[in-house]
Amino acid sequence: MWSTANTCCESGCFQPAIRGTRWCAKHQANNSVKVYDRIRNANDPIRKMYTRARWLRLSGFLRRDNAQCQRIKKGLQCWKPSEVVHHLISPYVREDLFYTPSNLVCLCKDCHPGGTSGTPDWKKGIDFVPTQFEVTL
Repeated sequence: MWSTANTCCESGCFQPAIRGTRWCAKHQANNSVKVYDRIRNANDPIRKMYTRARWLRLSGFLRRDNAQCQRIKKGLQCWKPSEVVHHLISPYVREDLFYTPSNLVCLCKDCHPGGTSGTPDWKKGIDFVPTQFEVTL
């Protein structure tokens, strides 16, 4: 009985996979980083907070009440719809502010700075419109 070499799991690649991995030499480096990130994120307590019902409910209320992006550039508010709830002070710096509406701003994807550093230097009324939030039960 004969056996065939496993092929690379990258879409459209039919090169043989490196023994002990799922990818060929060309795709190994990119995918090993993805696997590491998946493992790292699975064990990160701050990342887990983003999947909790409390966060999902709060971010939904904030995006409902602040439907337009809150970022101010050159004196004018961005006109795009908000898609992301951004922490002004990163939860990695101050975890206690994770659910605090005054630390949260709704932004469009173009205005969202990305990363995990937050934007503590943004000033209310100059860099962003203050967050509107109503508690509804």
